[in-house]
Formats: sequence, structure tokens, C-alpha cells
Amino acid sequence: MNCTNCGHLNVDGATVCASCGAALSVAPPSPPPAAAPAYSAPASGSDVLPPPPNHMAWAIISTVVATIISILACCCLPLGLAPGIPAIVFANKVNTLLAQGDYQGAKTASDNAKTWSLVTTIFAAVTFVLWIILIILNVMGIIADDYLQNMVR
Repeated sequence: MNCTNCGHLNVDGATVCASCGAALSVAPPSPPPAAAPAYSAPASGSDVLPPPPNHMAWAIISTVVATIISILACCCLPLGLAPGIPAIVFANKVNTLLAQGDYQGAKTASDNAKTWSLVTTIFAAVTFVLWIILIILNVMGIIADDYLQNMVR
């Protein structure tokens, strides 16, 4: 332990400096180590993997858009909910599994959420294109208005 008065190196546990006689202050006990976080990603060597994204925003937006478009194009049927609900469920599981320390399960849930969000987005795009084609065919007179009116009912 170094003396704060003269800088002399004293033996550990000394209460006074052997060189100048000044009182040595006893260092306060070190604080206990911080608690480890609930999530600890597996490490390979010195690399720590980042937590996987949950894709929640994408899942919700694609589900809402797909549902609205399918209601408009497919006789008021909310068909966009079919692929959208699994996307939201898997996105919700990611953070829960991370909090439990299951990194691999969270990664799998993240991959599933991404897949179902992509399926929902593609479904919305295809349904939108079909809806536009129906409108164009109606404007051109190929499909009669009464057909589209019956579709809406």
C-alpha cells in the first residue's frame, strides 16, 4: 500500500507509513459484483453474439396491411390474419426466450417471425395486384359492376 503523504510502498495491512509515520487509510471494501443479466449470449472465443431481432414491427404492419387489402379484394374476408398471426406470435416469443436465457430458441423464433412476416408481405402484395386487376377489368367493362357488388355483399 502506498503512502498518500510521501509515496513510500508499505506492506499490506500496515496502519502507519514506515517512512514518514503518517496514518495510512484503509481502503473501503470493494462493492459486490453486479448481478449477471438474465440474457447471456453464447460466445465463441472472444466474440459475443448480439440478440436476434424480434421483427415485431414488420409482423404487425404486414398483418394490418394484408388484412385490409384482403378485406377489400376478397369479399370482406380478413385472409391477411392467417399468415399474420403466426408472425406476431413468433415475434413476441423472441424477447421472452432471451429473458429466460434460451438464445437458440430466441434465434429460432426470430427466424420464424421473419419467415411469417415475409409470407404475410408477399400475400399482401399478391392480393393488392389482384385487387388492382379486378378494378381495371371493371373499368374496361370486362367485369360487370353487379359482379363486384355481389362480391362485396
